[in-house]
Amino acid sequence: MFTHSCKSERRAFTLVEMVIVVLIIGILTAGAAPKFSAGLKQAQADAACLRVKADLNLARQTAISQSAAQSVVFTVGSAVYNLPGLTDPDRPALPYAVNLGDGSYRAVVTSATFGAGTTVQFDRYGQPASGGVVSLSAGGVAKTISVDATSGVVSIP
Repeated sequence: MFTHSCKSERRAFTLVEMVIVVLIIGILTAGAAPKFSAGLKQAQADAACLRVKADLNLARQTAISQSAAQSVVFTVGSAVYNLPGLTDPDRPALPYAVNLGDGSYRAVVTSATFGAGTTVQFDRYGQPASGGVVSLSAGGVAKTISVDATSGVVSIP
């Protein structure tokens, strides 16, 4: 005949096995956290740099397309810069102002040197009144954006 055992076997992890797994995960996390943090700061600096470059190019293209001067005004020591005369693309009732301290950038304009000031102005041909450099810092990572004095080309060296 067929006999059936009512006894069932239980399989589980022991407390020692669970503690070992948690310790291993903790050690791996502790080793990866600094690299993750450094990578995040680098990504924030890169994103802020690309945003400034895009807005400088926008100002240059606007000057060319409207045959009128267009400037970008940087506020050194803060996260803010403005494009006077332009409206915010997301909020057309507001002027075009960028705050790099908000969102994913978390950056500050550490310096902006265009001739004797912190403003770059593109003429109707897209050439700047003077070339210069904008420096940003995000989480201790420094980045630079330059505007060529002759061509007005914006680059990240």
